[in-house]
Amino acid sequence: MTANAWNSAVLHYDGHWNSDDVYFTKISDVEFYIQLDGSVINNGLFYFRFAVKGDGGSDVLVEKEPNNNDQDQEVSKDAVTSNYNAWTGESHQKKAWYISQDENADKVDIYIKWANDTWNITAVALYKQTIIWDNSKKNWSIVKAYSYDDDLKDHRKIEYLGKWNDVQELSGDGNKFSVTIYGTSGVKAIFHNGSGEQTQNLNVINNGVYDNTTSTDPSKISVSIKNVGYATFCCTKALNFLNETTIEACKASVSAGKITYTPVTTVAADEGVLLRRKDGTLAAATAIIPLNNDQTISPASDNAFKAITTRQKLAQTTDGNTNYILTIVDETLGFYKVNANGSWCAAGTAYLSVPSQLAPDFIALDGETTGIANVSRETISNNQYYTLDGRRVAQPTKGLYIVNGKKVIIK
Repeated sequence: MTANAWNSAVLHYDGHWNSDDVYFTKISDVEFYIQLDGSVINNGLFYFRFAVKGDGGSDVLVEKEPNNNDQDQEVSKDAVTSNYNAWTGESHQKKAWYISQDENADKVDIYIKWANDTWNITAVALYKQTIIWDNSKKNWSIVKAYSYDDDLKDHRKIEYLGKWNDVQELSGDGNKFSVTIYGTSGVKAIFHNGSGEQTQNLNVINNGVYDNTTSTDPSKISVSIKNVGYATFCCTKALNFLNETTIEACKASVSAGKITYTPVTTVAADEGVLLRRKDGTLAAATAIIPLNNDQTISPASDNAFKAITTRQKLAQTTDGNTNYILTIVDETLGFYKVNANGSWCAAGTAYLSVPSQLAPDFIALDGETTGIANVSRETISNNQYYTLDGRRVAQPTKGLYIVNGKKVIIK
C-alpha cells in the first residue's frame, strides 16, 4: 500500500486501541498533520499508529486491534529513529510509534509525510499565550487577529499560512480585546481592523498589551494576581510600577537568617519578583503595567527571587542554595521547598533561592520579615506555637501564629 491510497488518516492513540479515533488533516496525498491537546500526550508515553478510513472507498472506519495488520502502513525503524517503538515479538511490529514531549505542553503538532517509501514523523510542543489589543488610541470598530508560526512552517516543511483567531472583548467598552494563541516561542501576530489597517508583525509576549501599528513589541504588560493575593512573576521586558496603585512588586533579600520583601518601582527584564496587593487583601487583581523607559537595567544583585523564563523542571538545590516555589499546602500559602525529584514551573513565574544552611521546608509570607533559620515543617508539626519571625512561644497571647504549619489567630 502506498500513501496515495489514503484519502484520510486515523490516529489510534494513548495505547488504547479501542479509544475514540482522531482524524488527521490532509495536506496532500502524502502529508497529514494534527494538533492534539497536551493532556492527551502528557499522561505518559503517547503511542499511536495510522489506519485508512474506509475499505474500498467506504466511509465506514475499519476496526483494527493491535494484532490486526489490515491496512496498517509498514514502516522501517529508520523512519522515526528514537521515537520508534518496535514492540518486539508482537504481530503488529513496525506499526506503532511514541512521542515524548514536554509534559507541560498545551498542544502538540504532529506532522507525517510519506517519502522514500517510509513515513517521516515529527512533533512540536505548543504553548498557550494571550495578548491584548488596547483599542483606546485607534478606536477600530472591528478588531481581528491573525497569527503565524515560522517554526511550524519549518516543522511541516510546507508553507504554513497561519490562522485567524477568536477575539474576545474584555472591557465591555470596546477598548480591550484579548486573543489566545497556541504556538512556539517564534509565533507572531497581527491585529487588523478589517478595512486595511493593521499592526506590524508583533512579537508575541504573553499578556503583552499592544496599542499602535508601528511597534512590534507591546507597550504594556498585563499582570494578574489570583484570589490568594500573591503571585510570583517575571517578564522578558523591564517594567515600571511607579504609578501603579493596586499591585506592587517586591524583591527578596536574605540577611542574618531572615528574609525581607521590599517593594520596588522598576523590575528588570527576566527578573523574578513577588506580586501582592497594596491593600493587603487576599483577593484577585489585574493591572496594566507600562514598560520601563530604560530596558537595559539589570536585576538587583541581592534579589533572592529568580526568574523562570521558560517552562522547566526546577531542582531542589542549585549552586549551594535551596529553591522554593509559591504554593498552598494544608490551606497555608507560602514558599515550600521544591520536591526532591524536582518540580515543574510555568514560564513567567519565579522561585525563591535561599542559602541551604539557612533553609527550612517552609517560608511564610506574612509581614515584611519572616524568620527562616529555625522554622520547618517538621518542627512545627507538634502543636507548638511559632511567631511569624520563627520564634517558639510557650504561652501565646493575642496575635497570629504558625501551628502545625497553619496560620492560627488567637483573639
